[in-house]
Amino acid sequence: MTMRLLTPQKGAMSLRQRLVLQLLALAAVLAVLLYLTVRTVAGQAAETSLDGVLGAAATSVAEQLRSTDDGIEVDLPYSAFSVLGSVSEERVFYRIDAGGATVTGYDDLPRPQVEPSGVEPVFYSVGYRDVQVRVAAVRRVVLTNEAPVAALVMVAQTRLGQADIAARIANSAAARVRVFSRWR
Repeated sequence: MTMRLLTPQKGAMSLRQRLVLQLLALAAVLAVLLYLTVRTVAGQAAETSLDGVLGAAATSVAEQLRSTDDGIEVDLPYSAFSVLGSVSEERVFYRIDAGGATVTGYDDLPRPQVEPSGVEPVFYSVGYRDVQVRVAAVRRVVLTNEAPVAALVMVAQTRLGQADIAARIANSAAARVRVFSRWR
């Protein structure tokens, strides 16, 4: 009985090469999934953080509503809008409605689908003037000479800063992962 040794075919990959290739492909897929997960979480964290600033600005404007003989008057607080502009090169829009009519601001800024009912602002995202904006809406009741009037204050901000913050956090995390993986 003669024994023949099997010789690998020309161009065939060895078992080691196939395993290394499969592990590299798996590592690449996991790295992409990790990056996308970090990017999503960073986006949610940035939105939550910026919602706090946006809500504070809307509340600050609502606190300036006053009753006059002619109806409702507001002194727009510069500080509320300067804080929003300091995040990045954002555009800021506002609208104040009282008794169903726009008192001041951009009368085409969309109202919330769900009106705020308590003291907490309602947040929503909407397309406005060819950009995505995040809006905080706050309801206040102003006592006028005739009767209480419900006022709705909406303050909107473009989302460029939020996207920039999320991208920086995700890219920073990816860079740290690369640095740690080189140490091994």
